[in-house]
Parts: sequence; structure tokens; C-alpha cells
Amino acid sequence: MEITFKYAIIILVVFALISYSFAAARKAEAKMNAEHFVVKQMLAFPVMSFVLVGMGVFVYLIILIGNLNKGISLSELSENDSFGVMLGTIFVIIGGFLVFISMRWKMVVSGGVIVFTPFLGKTRTIRLSDVKHIRASSKNEPGFWAFDNAGKKLFTVSGTCRGYMPLANAISPYIDNASEIPQPKGFLSR
Repeated sequence: MEITFKYAIIILVVFALISYSFAAARKAEAKMNAEHFVVKQMLAFPVMSFVLVGMGVFVYLIILIGNLNKGISLSELSENDSFGVMLGTIFVIIGGFLVFISMRWKMVVSGGVIVFTPFLGKTRTIRLSDVKHIRASSKNEPGFWAFDNAGKKLFTVSGTCRGYMPLANAISPYIDNASEIPQPKGFLSR
């Protein structure tokens, strides 16, 4: 029972972290306007990671309910059931980590300054005027790499990100090749 209880605690902690991440993201996006906006990854990656967490919880619950219906206490789980609980917990931990890092990536643009938080690493502050040149990240999809005068890469942004067009419009006065900013097509152009 001790092991199963530990797995249940891990699952609850991961769900609490995921809920916090989604709440923080919604709060930040509620304050967006033309002068202050947030560039975030599309929700596909966090949602797919959340599905992984859900699969882990589903495995855990199937084993738990199946054994309780048989009248088996949690301390008497068979080796296969213990492996299933462990596998479910691994899904929850990996999925939770992926949700956390995908929700972490963002660019907050306000007052001519970009506060860039990568998936992993330190948050950096970049002035819009420091962006001098961009290069398309791919010929087939929108997105670009931003460079300073010395040619140092400052950040990469995908055209699938929410807030891509406001960012492209904000940096266009500062860069020497604004006409090369890839434009999204279809539903991404909103």
C-alpha cells in the first residue's frame, strides 16, 4: 500500500502543477493588446502531453478499481499490477514534465522589450531594437530566427505560435529585411 500511495501522491502533485501552468497562461493572455502581448506555443504540444498524463492516470485507475472489485487490498498487488501502476506513474511524470516545459516557453512583449523564457534555461530580456535581421526557419512553414548586429541568434519563433503576427509587426520597423518575414496562411494568419 505504501508504494501505491506514493504513486497517488505523485499523480496529484503533477496535476496540481499542470493546473497551475494552465491558470498562469490564461491570466497572462487575458491582458493582451497591441502594445503588450504574449507569444506562446500552440496548445497542441501541451494537450498531447496532457493526454500522456491522462493515459497514466487511466492505467492507474483501471488497476486500482480492478483490484478493489476483487477484494484485494492495495498492499497485495501482484507483480504485474505493480508494474502497471509504476508504468502509469512514469506516463504521468513524463507527460507532466512535457506539459510544464511547453507551457514555460513564452515571449512577453511590452514597451519595446521582449522577455523571452525558453523551454529550459534562464529568462532573457531583449530590446526590440536589438533585433536587426531575421532568417526564415523553413521555406514550407512560417517562422523565423532573429539575429542581432553581430549575427548572434537571439530567438526562434514558429509561425504556429499564438501571437506570431503581432510579434512580426512589432519587430518589422527595427529589422533590415522586414519584407522577408514569413506570413502564415489559413487559420494561422489570425
